Amino acid sequence: ATLMIPVCLDERGNWSGDDERFMEAFSRIRVEVNPGGGGFVPRIDGPIVGYDTNRTSEPGQSHIKLLVHDDGVRLNRDANVEALEGTDAEIARRVFGEYRDVISSTRIENTPAASGRDGNRAVRRGTHMQLLRQLARRNDMHACVLPGSRPGTSVGCFQPTPFEGGDLPELVLLGRQRNIDTFNLQFNAQRPSTVRAASLSLEDKTVVERRSRYRNVELVGDAPPFESDDEVGSELLAPGTGDGADVQQRVDSETRRRSRAYDASGKLRGICYPGVLEPYRRIVVQMGGTRGSATYVVQRVKHSLDRSRYVQDFGLKSDSQSEAGGAGSLVPGGIF
Repeated sequence: ATLMIPVCLDERGNWSGDDERFMEAFSRIRVEVNPGGGGFVPRIDGPIVGYDTNRTSEPGQSHIKLLVHDDGVRLNRDANVEALEGTDAEIARRVFGEYRDVISSTRIENTPAASGRDGNRAVRRGTHMQLLRQLARRNDMHACVLPGSRPGTSVGCFQPTPFEGGDLPELVLLGRQRNIDTFNLQFNAQRPSTVRAASLSLEDKTVVERRSRYRNVELVGDAPPFESDDEVGSELLAPGTGDGADVQQRVDSETRRRSRAYDASGKLRGICYPGVLEPYRRIVVQMGGTRGSATYVVQRVKHSLDRSRYVQDFGLKSDSQSEAGGAGSLVPGGIF
């Protein structure tokens, strides 16, 4: 998060407002948002890690921009080399457990044991957060730290998308319930693929080969862009990508990741949207009688707040579209 703090000159020509104790390095800041449709939703809770100051002789134009990170910054400060044993989920629990002073709870999805005889393992060459992101990627998961329900309590997550939780209010482009200003949708027909990989056991020199099936991907929506494996490309993972983990899980994860061929972006209309968008959550988009009216997963959100407006810029992803393009036009007669 970035926070803009205005500063000005006092009667003696000294700058005031830039030495508050809450602005000191590693002081904690928590930001919650309530657009009027419910309770306050925490967006970030963590330490100040830096600032950028801008001073000018023009009145009312000087400010300090504070940079705030979530508690994941604690996991990303110390690099080391370390060998770890166990499934990826067990390693994630062990890593988050070393930061109990700020990460009070975890949401971790179990991962399967390695299919080879060498067992599960991982080598950390960097920070703990870099390790978690490496493990998350090979399982098509997300490793992140989210703000908890109370100040000073964060949640360590190692989960597949979409995250569990109630669905967000629908995004509507047309009609009386409209709450979107813009909605841009892109489709990449080259992304969906079947995936193959192989792993060599160092213990007995056996080779484990696995293959995924595009048609077996569990969709977030109704209809995939392609019906069979014959219509998509194929990918061969680089040697070693399945080492230390289950090879079938690795190829299935890569197939799911590549199946998300739909990318959307847009902007919400101020406080017309009754909710607060959160990454990795499921959301339904209604954009009229098109196949783009479908279920998506929120990939990113930028919340911009000042004294007069609240804007949510979003990015969505999906692996499917609606079967019939919605139940008809959402535009009441006489509007256009």
